Amino acid sequence: MAAMAAARTASAEGEPAPVEMAKPRVVSVKQALTQPDDYKDERVLLVGQFMGFNGGCRTIQPVSAADVMIHDKQGLCIYANGPLPANFDPIQKKGYGEPITLSGYVVKQETGQPFFLIPYSGKNKPAQTVNPRALLALRKMRDGDMAVLTLESVLKMPDKYVAKPIGMKGLAAPGPEACKTPPPELPDANAETWIMAGADGRCMRVRGPFPLKPDAKTPALATVRGYLDKSGDGFFFQIFEEEPPGQEKKPVITIDGAAPAPEPAPGE
Repeated sequence: MAAMAAARTASAEGEPAPVEMAKPRVVSVKQALTQPDDYKDERVLLVGQFMGFNGGCRTIQPVSAADVMIHDKQGLCIYANGPLPANFDPIQKKGYGEPITLSGYVVKQETGQPFFLIPYSGKNKPAQTVNPRALLALRKMRDGDMAVLTLESVLKMPDKYVAKPIGMKGLAAPGPEACKTPPPELPDANAETWIMAGADGRCMRVRGPFPLKPDAKTPALATVRGYLDKSGDGFFFQIFEEEPPGQEKKPVITIDGAAPAPEPAPGE
């Protein structure tokens, strides 16, 4: 008691009192979706229900095929991107339907649709930290005006994207192991083809240069630029040999956001 009284006396005599750190605000899925500007550049705690890749979000994944869905009790859904707690895993379907609390930022896409960005920390922290607005600017600069869709989104309405210049992102796979059902072979056996897999196990053939090393054993996230075409009763993706008229020249394949190294010229 004497110590407490002394502390109060010290504060009264002009010494600074201990400063308590403000606790982050707790934000619901509904608040993040309807009031994103209220939390601009503020680190908050998002609370909801973890749904992995099988939730009710109807828009495309804003950052990558690894974006997961967070629900509330009313079924409202927001995407979250970044490292998850150890007991939540969309691939192994760990934590589905369980309550989850995430620390991060409510960010708006170029379209105005909000998503939740979870910063990396500790041993998983990137060499350079990218703030939410810089991340969106980077994606816009990389993708330009060409729509970039996940393979899952393209397969929902494939006829819509036939002969239309688009970017498509998914897992570049050395074989059909990542597919629930291997996609049909293409009739032109001389053309270079490979498989792109979605997070839900659906796959599509891609015609064009394979983005991984020939001896690659595991899939890697990649974005290809081209258009959808039909073969028999199925669809495949044709990579541009050169950019179509009106499109800014950019790499036709990117891996994890970086263009693959160019092939050396003959004689080098």
